[in-house]
Amino acid sequence: MALGNKQVMARNIQKYLDKLGIDRKKLCDDLGLKYTTVAEWLQGGAYPRIDKIELMANYFGCSKADLVEESSSDLDDLTRMYNTMNDQQKQRVLEYARLIRNLKGGDDS
Repeated sequence: MALGNKQVMARNIQKYLDKLGIDRKKLCDDLGLKYTTVAEWLQGGAYPRIDKIELMANYFGCSKADLVEESSSDLDDLTRMYNTMNDQQKQRVLEYARLIRNLKGGDDS
């Protein structure tokens, strides 16, 4: 069952909060947002205006689409990040992936 726009936004904001290891209060303090407004967003009760979406996207280091669209998988996230990298960064990612793939005896099976 597909989520509604408000629920998708709520889940994505929470995902980026978790990824940065910050809480709602820090987000509000850093961006000058009202705590109750962000609480509504995170509960799926309200949807932010585009200027607030852009503010959060810049803060989280993601695109606006990453906040408003339902992500289908981690692979999609990885692909989007990879596509924003320069050639040197892409080469490093590939080298690291090969290293991880070739590790023996780890839990990465």
